Amino acid sequence: MLFICFFIVLSCERAAPEPDTSLIGRWMMSEAIRNGRPTLTLEDAYFHFENDSMMRFNLLRSDEQVSYSYIDGVIRHEDPTPMEYQVLSLTDDTLQMTTQIRAYQFEFTLVRDTSGVQIDL
Repeated sequence: MLFICFFIVLSCERAAPEPDTSLIGRWMMSEAIRNGRPTLTLEDAYFHFENDSMMRFNLLRSDEQVSYSYIDGVIRHEDPTPMEYQVLSLTDDTLQMTTQIRAYQFEFTLVRDTSGVQIDL
């Protein structure tokens, strides 16, 4: 009887959830809005999510590589400065998110960079 209960408990354990890989890839800034007004200061910005825990970006003018998490629609990283980005929309080719940098509220629209993708014919 004890063996049966133990077997039932083991069989009911849930498998660990698969990591969300929908962010993985390089995203180029398409539009940046600062405090409700378009800004061109971030026109060359990018985010490159290399895997489910490392990203590169140049949002603050220098290339940074940091570890990140993506949980419940929020991207977080701690280094070099703690930041949170609220994902508003994520499709195969477009990422929209908001964040606050210093006293400024930003909205970003990024498009997936597919220039490195090879198409086999």
